[in-house]
Parts: sequence; structure tokens; C-alpha cells
Amino acid sequence: MSSTGLCFGAPLPIVGRGGQRVCEGRSVLHGVRQSASAARPARLTPLLPTRMCAPIVQREFSKFSWKEWEISYRVEGNPDGPRVLLVHGFGANIMHWRKNIDVLAEAGYRVYALDLLGFGASPKPDLGRGNYNLELWRDLCVAFIQWADSEAQWNLVGNSIGSLVSQMVAVELGNERIRSLCFMNSSSAMVSFRLSELNPIAAFIAWLFNTILFNRFTGPSFFENFRTRENVKSVLEQVRCHIYMYTPVLT
Repeated sequence: MSSTGLCFGAPLPIVGRGGQRVCEGRSVLHGVRQSASAARPARLTPLLPTRMCAPIVQREFSKFSWKEWEISYRVEGNPDGPRVLLVHGFGANIMHWRKNIDVLAEAGYRVYALDLLGFGASPKPDLGRGNYNLELWRDLCVAFIQWADSEAQWNLVGNSIGSLVSQMVAVELGNERIRSLCFMNSSSAMVSFRLSELNPIAAFIAWLFNTILFNRFTGPSFFENFRTRENVKSVLEQVRCHIYMYTPVLT
């Protein structure tokens, strides 16, 4: 039987034999304490929960004021080290870099990572359709760099959409401010486009396509028919040089 008990006073869960959660020599089952020395405890003492056994993941760090919003960011490492800004991708947040930040900091870098507006612990204002875009996030990153250290040269590391944002930041600030660029799984464009950016004929075709295929009546059927193993493999082969290295189940 699996345990859903609580841990009391331990900062991290310790899993004992049989899958039971153990804290400071006590196994805790459904909010009661069981003697570790007796096979059948003579007495069960109810305990009030003071801390969940699962570790607490930090979601919010420091804040940077940009326009009317408080942007969440994290900074680690040598205050005098080379500057690195980590820019996450669409739908991600600071925690995307949780295994990279400490490594870079230990290597001597001053590492910054921020939650782009609309993601993570940063605000998620209703900006209207089409106003969450690359230009918005570029301006945010440029302002952050100027605020954090307006004199240093920066190394930009972007993942997915963050790669595009990093490129735009580099163009905006130039070689005097940007020392290097590193792109991981870089996107070629945003996942959508604005109809206002298209010529009238292309805009009408795009509107018709979206109206027919992605409404609530025909959309689910279209999606179910499209998400076949062959289609998924074909899409992945366009973005991965060696698909078998990443998704062997599809080969």
C-alpha cells in the first residue's frame, strides 16, 4: 500500500525500505507515527503536519522593475565574472536552467536568468491578441542588461524562442555590448503570425484555413487524424538531424 503521509521537520524526503517515507528515524503513514523498533507499535500518536515531505521548489527569486511590471530573475556566481544571460523558450521559465546555472557559476561566470513577461513568476498581463511577441521580449532583455550592468560585455544563451530573442538583442546592442551568442534548439520563427503582416490574399487564405480547421467542431477531428506516428516522425526529422538519438520509439 502506498503512503500519502506527511514528514515532520525534515527538509528533504528520505525513502526507506518498502517505499515508506522516513523522517528522522520515524516512518510516517497517513499522519501517524509508527515505532521503528517494534513490528507492531503499542500506541499510535497523531502528529500535526509541520512540513510536507516533498522538497520545496523555489519559483520566485529577485525582482526587476520594467515599465509597470515586476520581472522575476535569478542571479548567481562571481560578481566580477563575465556576464551570462539565459533566455528561456516559449512556455518555460527560470527553472528551465536549474542544471546549468550552478555549473556556469562554479566556472566563474556571473549568471542571470529571467522569466520573460507572461511566463514563470513574472506577471501575465492581458496585452491583447498579438502583443506577446519577440519585440516585447527583446525590449525586456535589452532593458534588463542595461539595468544589471550597462558597461560589461554579455554572453547570451537562448533556447528555442529565447534564441530568436537573443539574436534580436544582439542586433539591438551591437558588438560593443554582446560578446557571444549560444543557441540551443533554436526556433526559426514564432509559432504563429499576425494576419496584419500578410498581404490581403495571404491573410484571407490564412483566416480561411484557421476558421475551417481549428474551430471547435472540426478542429478535434483534424488533430486526431494528424497526430499519427508517421506525421510526428516526419515533423521531428525536419528539426533533428539524427532522430534516432532522441526518439528511438519513433524509428
